[in-house]
Amino acid sequence: MPEPLWEAAVALAREHGLYATSRDLHVCYDSLKARLERSRRQRAASQPAAAPAFVELGAALPFAGVASGTSVELTATDGSRLLIDDQKR
Repeated sequence: MPEPLWEAAVALAREHGLYATSRDLHVCYDSLKARLERSRRQRAASQPAAAPAFVELGAALPFAGVASGTSVELTATDGSRLLIDDQKR
């Protein structure tokens, strides 16, 4: 099959699913799957990594006007934690 037709089949598989596309177009499931996976790897490699989200806390935040011994804990989606303690002595 010519390469432009494979590229179109991969685009359809991305939109409608691998099995349905291979069945409806009567193309080899394994060949389409390999091309789809190769396309995904190429697209992932060509896209820049997403910038990490950033939250800025003001200089007086988070302890302005609160009692001594207050703490703030930030937890990321990957489970990493940042603990800020106000231990006035």
